[in-house]
Amino acid sequence: MSKIVLIDDEARLLKGLHDAVVARLPDVSVATWRPSKRDDAAEAFKECVDDGETVLVATDDELTASGLRGFFGTTIVSWCQQLAIPVGYFSRRPQQLLSRDPELFALRIPSNDEEGADYIEAVYNGFTELSTAISRLNLDPGTTSLAKYLAHAIQRPHLESDFALYMARLGHGGTAVARRIIDSQSATSTGERSPEAAISYTLGHYLANVITRFAGPLLRIDALCAYVGADTAEREELANMFDEARYEGPFSGLDQLFWRESVDAALEDPFDLEADSADDVGTFHRAAIETRLGRTLAQHECDRNDCGGRRGGFHCPFTNRPVCVRSDCSVAGSGWIPSGATSSRVEREYHDEWAPLLGQ
Repeated sequence: MSKIVLIDDEARLLKGLHDAVVARLPDVSVATWRPSKRDDAAEAFKECVDDGETVLVATDDELTASGLRGFFGTTIVSWCQQLAIPVGYFSRRPQQLLSRDPELFALRIPSNDEEGADYIEAVYNGFTELSTAISRLNLDPGTTSLAKYLAHAIQRPHLESDFALYMARLGHGGTAVARRIIDSQSATSTGERSPEAAISYTLGHYLANVITRFAGPLLRIDALCAYVGADTAEREELANMFDEARYEGPFSGLDQLFWRESVDAALEDPFDLEADSADDVGTFHRAAIETRLGRTLAQHECDRNDCGGRRGGFHCPFTNRPVCVRSDCSVAGSGWIPSGATSSRVEREYHDEWAPLLGQ
């Protein structure tokens, strides 16, 4: 039986998350580990996690409450990465907020028990569904690109080149995990996971942490609102309008997700609206939908001149706001946004604030 391991140093909090996960995944074994100063942490981890059954680990960021000094979730993350076991971490301490930008091979879990359990369920199902889909593909792992695996696994083979752009910098920034995973595609040795398992591990993180976060072929519901220049108050209306464009593949439980190509096809239906009647792609999308609805869409918050919350077309993944191509609104954000995320741009104010610190 597949097993999920939950790690926390406080028994009451560990039980709350455990019970919430069990309620959502009753057919999955859910184990817990509460590190303490009595433990040899490495041996206890190996006994609990490195057993061939663990498929997902969730850990608190700080694990020192029971006297195990200097022991943090980052160590658990590192150990899990060495085993190619998906791992997520969270922090219940507001003064120790985790950084806004997740690592590729580490998942960010909400600290609230119910939200955290929802996320764990979505991630577990996502990796399981993706692994099943990949195992059914008749592809040679030694010669097939990761992008091709992903495109075929989610039944969009024509999007292979789009996904390849997301993966162009795999391993950039000194991520040893990425290099080891890629190397494992061509051959396996005793004790190593199969190439298919390594591929599922890699692509699962790309879907969960990158492709669904940075709008491109897939749009989260907030990115869909930005794409048509509308406020997020229009989520329900837009979700219903583009119901046939929904993505229902692996990791679809993370959020409402929509295929942009299907959204575009719906927007290109006859609207009795000329393309030159709008200033840019965002306002054109907005005008097309307003024509169909027969009403004005809620305007998003924007105090820039000549906008008034009606422009858009792009989504900033850092501020979660609609942005347009105007230079005073957003920048392409080379190095911040994957090349394949063609519906994402960095909001100008956010970029200008952080660029000096990040050397951009």
